Amino acid sequence: MAKSSLGPIEDMANSVTELTDHFVDAGIKKIDKALGKGAAKENPALIAAYVRASSQSFDTIVRMAFEAQEAMDLDQLINDFEQEEK
Repeated sequence: MAKSSLGPIEDMANSVTELTDHFVDAGIKKIDKALGKGAAKENPALIAAYVRASSQSFDTIVRMAFEAQEAMDLDQLINDFEQEEK
């Protein structure tokens, strides 16, 4: 039986998992550095809050990037249209 592959969707899912792992690892390191070794393990809610804040910040950055790209594409379309009118 051949292994099923979702291609780009599976790749995106793997990337999201890796990014989440990165947020968790970074959260543990930062919490332990700020509050002492083992603080993150003793306070999993702090890790959850760190991951939530990190993912929200990432979402904001991605949305801003898409909006900027759309605006640049619109500017290019307007410029192209204006050039055709000349």
